[in-house]
Amino acid sequence: SLGRALRETFDLKAQVYILRQTAKDLLAGHDFSLAIQEFPGGPLEVAVSFLQEDSHQSAAEARELEEQVVRTLSPILICEDWQWAPYRSASRPNVPQMCTWCGVPIHFSDETLGVFSVASFQRERAITKEQFELIKVLAYEAAGAFENALAFKKEQQRARHLAVLNEIGRKLNSVMNP
Repeated sequence: SLGRALRETFDLKAQVYILRQTAKDLLAGHDFSLAIQEFPGGPLEVAVSFLQEDSHQSAAEARELEEQVVRTLSPILICEDWQWAPYRSASRPNVPQMCTWCGVPIHFSDETLGVFSVASFQRERAITKEQFELIKVLAYEAAGAFENALAFKKEQQRARHLAVLNEIGRKLNSVMNP
């Protein structure tokens, strides 16, 4: 299962790869993005960006949508052209636009959030309601594993800092007590 595969490693990059591969297998023809806050209330940082050629031009639109998911703590599914009106800027007519987009919040126990998003740059209604429910499950499965990986990474940093402080203390002690 996805949850087991994600929990077999504490490497966040490996977990993201597993999630992306699973999503690609289940939702062929779609593109994926993942953004995570580093601290509660902080800005979303893109951990994985869309692979779609020229998608960086749609990045601002995607970031706005991800921020909306974080503000409302609710998933969003936009699958028809008329649904884009509140989110699209008329000042970007030449930007390759997403035809379908969904974003699902990822909740962590320290109150930080992430957003797992899926997009189609080719067609409207590319994500069905059933697929949207599946994406919610994928995000839920990923949340626990990502949280464990982030906690492991923080603990490794803390251990390195303590090792440096310990070494400084030993050197100071040897200077003070030759």
